[in-house]
Amino acid sequence: MKKGLWFLGIMAVLGLLFFACGEGSDTKKVDRVIAERLLDALQFEGGSSEDGAPPVSDPNGPSITNAVFPSGNLVVGQPFEILLTTPVEGVSTAVIRAMKNGDMANKHIKVINLSVNDQSQLVIRGQLFSTNDYIGEENVMLGVALLDLNGIAGNYQGWDVRPPDPPELTPTCQSIIEQARQNYFSENPDNTECELHCVNLFYDCYAARNCENVDPCSTALSTCLQPCYETPQL
Repeated sequence: MKKGLWFLGIMAVLGLLFFACGEGSDTKKVDRVIAERLLDALQFEGGSSEDGAPPVSDPNGPSITNAVFPSGNLVVGQPFEILLTTPVEGVSTAVIRAMKNGDMANKHIKVINLSVNDQSQLVIRGQLFSTNDYIGEENVMLGVALLDLNGIAGNYQGWDVRPPDPPELTPTCQSIIEQARQNYFSENPDNTECELHCVNLFYDCYAARNCENVDPCSTALSTCLQPCYETPQL
């Protein structure tokens, strides 16, 4: 997208998405979408995405007595390790769930064939392979638990995942985003809380990419807005 068209592109996308849409205020559904997008953006050795809610913690499941998670922000393409200590022998499968503000993603990741390091810790290896699905400066809480042979989960250990640091914003991009914000919000003063949350994520996505290669931002915005207009089931 050429620089001269960035501003028009922002306004056109937002205008089309909000036109003829009813009101909605379910920010909890938006939080769920953000959590699910982090799971989509992560890749684990031996990991596979599973639809549906993750298994609940069971006191009879294999316990984790200590967990070591990566510190600092995630970096695209940089491998990381999660180290788990358990007194239970023969465990080699883990489950990873995600939540934002207490709202659980409706999917989870199952990781099989965990390796063991020389300190007898189970090792989960992964990386953030793309930011196309993970937008904005939104921390998400990941939970990791071990599964026994019957698929029963033990206690979850939490990791407050921090997204990648955004690049330094150029003055041109900053000016474009500020102008787009001012124009959009002056023309659309009656947005719901849910809509505002998604629109702000959209601008964060533009800033994270320094106004370059921003097509994923529009796709992510559309997905984020869908829960805002869902009719609650009675």
